[in-house]
Amino acid sequence: MDLEQAVVPPAVSAGKSIRLHLLFRPNRASHWNNEAEPLRVFLSLPEGWKADASMQESPLPPEATSDELRTVEFEIAAPEGAPAGKVTVPIHSFFYVCESRDGTCLYRRKDTAVEIEVISPGS
Repeated sequence: MDLEQAVVPPAVSAGKSIRLHLLFRPNRASHWNNEAEPLRVFLSLPEGWKADASMQESPLPPEATSDELRTVEFEIAAPEGAPAGKVTVPIHSFFYVCESRDGTCLYRRKDTAVEIEVISPGS
């Protein structure tokens, strides 16, 4: 499973928010198993940080299997008084994927993190 991420805007001031975009794409040898539960993504936010949701899921298409790009988005707010610097937000993803067209389908977990740059006001 390939995972891309983007933070928009690329930096945030204390008390403001950013949008985190996560893009999940099966690699060439795998595909989504849509007969099981949907892709679920959980954030482990640092103390004081807030998000529009701590978990998001991607809807399942009607086909039994597919290989499309799936996206999940979060709005994340830095706390008032957050010091300037980088903050790491752990991300935990859970999904069902099959190894090949007729291969074994497995429940997988993918852990990653995103770094958010906190800037001083006026920077």
